[in-house]
Amino acid sequence: MSRIEACVVIGHEELARAPLTNGYKNRWFKTPDSAGEVGAKITYFNGSGKQIKYITFRCVPYNRVGDIVASEIGDRSSALLEVTGPIKSNHTGTVKFENVWYNRTIESAIIEEIFVQYMDGSEETLRKGEFIIYGSKGSASGNTFLKIITFIFGLLLFAVFDIWGILACAIAEGIYFIIKRKKIADSNT
Repeated sequence: MSRIEACVVIGHEELARAPLTNGYKNRWFKTPDSAGEVGAKITYFNGSGKQIKYITFRCVPYNRVGDIVASEIGDRSSALLEVTGPIKSNHTGTVKFENVWYNRTIESAIIEEIFVQYMDGSEETLRKGEFIIYGSKGSASGNTFLKIITFIFGLLLFAVFDIWGILACAIAEGIYFIIKRKKIADSNT
């Protein structure tokens, strides 16, 4: 099995004021635009050991409650988004596709399949579970190890912040106890 990793983020690109500068630049917003246009930004990693000629991602959009939705223009949900190589082995890239769907209810998208054509002429189709999906609705699907690591990392973060919270509460209670004790002592004199 090839080691292909990918992530899709829905949204649109528009000209916006750049923070800390007086200029404007194109920024990616993770929402549909005012006309309901939704694009897709895909980040991928080629860990296959071979150079890729073309890689095509079949993406499906979802609404807020997890239902597949169709574009209001063209009445299709599935979109084939192709990247032309060459894409070297161990290379990471990001590509943006505008006007993929038109539907204001789209909240996320999942890569269902990846079609890969290598420079040596070989081809393969990777279905969900045969490649690593990260950072999207289908986060880490097909990769139990990554799910476990993510879960453990989350627990560690919770524990660290929880310990600081407990420490802050203990300090606050200690200060309160000292102030209350001083007031009691002052009232007895």
